[in-house]
Amino acid sequence: MPYFEVQLTRKLQRIYDVTANTLIGRAPQCEIQLLSRAVSRRHARIEFDGREAIISDLGTKNGIKLNGQQVQGAAIVRDGDVLLVGDIKMVYRTANRTASTPGEAEAIDLRVRAPGPQDVEAALQPQATFVLPAHPTSLNQFQSIVARARIGALEDFDDVTRFKLQIALKEALDNARVHGCGGDPRRPIYVHFGEDQDEFVMSVKDEGPGYDVDRVLGGATEVDALEAIRSRSPQAGPLGLRIILNCVDRLQCSPDGRAIFLGKFKAGGQLLVISDDDVDGVPQGGGDAAWADPAASPFVPPDDDESTEGPLQLGDLFS
Repeated sequence: MPYFEVQLTRKLQRIYDVTANTLIGRAPQCEIQLLSRAVSRRHARIEFDGREAIISDLGTKNGIKLNGQQVQGAAIVRDGDVLLVGDIKMVYRTANRTASTPGEAEAIDLRVRAPGPQDVEAALQPQATFVLPAHPTSLNQFQSIVARARIGALEDFDDVTRFKLQIALKEALDNARVHGCGGDPRRPIYVHFGEDQDEFVMSVKDEGPGYDVDRVLGGATEVDALEAIRSRSPQAGPLGLRIILNCVDRLQCSPDGRAIFLGKFKAGGQLLVISDDDVDGVPQGGGDAAWADPAASPFVPPDDDESTEGPLQLGDLFS
C-alpha cells in the first residue's frame, strides 16, 4: 500500500496510508489531517487506482506544489515525489523503507526457547525478524545476546551511537510490553532489523490496541538518553519517545500505533530537516526544507569525569 511520510519535527515522521480516495486537509474528517493554518480544511484529494496516484487541488488559496512546481488542477504523483501542501512537506512512497511491519510468517520464533548462536547469525543478515514473548526476562535475553551482537556489528557507527541504539530498542520493547501487551507475557512482540547502504532500521510491533499517534507524537520532546539512563530518573514523556528521539535520526509510527520504526543514518545517508512549528499545540513540519548530513549535528556524550557514577555499561540496560 502506498503512503505519505509527513515530517512532524526534525526527527519525527508520521505515516499516512493512501487509499482509493484520500482527503488531505485541516479538518478532523480528513484521512490525512495536517494541523497548519496554511492548510485549508479540505485542501487536496489523492485518488489511487491500484497503480497510479493522482493529487487534485480542491481550489485552495495556498495551493499545492509537486517537486517545487505549482499544481494546476491535478497531477500524477510518483515514488519519492515531494509535495508541499500549504506549508507542509509530504513524501510519497509506493513501497519503500519501513512501509511494512514485520509479520509472523517470516519471523524466527523465540517464544518457546532462549536465543542461541544460530539466532545471532540470522540477525547479522541484512534483514531479520524475530517474534518474542512479552516477558521482561525473555526481552532482556534477546537484547543482551541477539540485539547486542547485531548492533555491535555496525561498522559505520561509533561506540556511543551503538550504545544509544541499544537504549532506543530497549525503550521500544518496554513500551510494547507494558502498553501494547498490557504486561501479558503470552502476547507476541515482533522485532525487525534491516540495513542498507544508507540506514540501519529497527522496528518493534505489538498486537495491542495501539494509541493515538497524533497525540503521542505531538507531546514528544527530546532528552539526553545517556543522562536519563545514568540517573534512572522517571520520564514524563509519552511511551519513552523522549529518550528514543535522542538516540535515532528518524522515528516513524504506523497509523494504528502498533509499530514503531527507528532509523539511524550512516555517514553517506541523508536526513530531511524541516523547521518545527507549533500550531494549536501540535508540532508540524513547515517552512523551507534542506537536505543535511546527520553528522552536521553530532551527539556530544556527557563528560564521565563530571559524574561520580562512572561511564555507562551495556549491562546497565538490562538490570
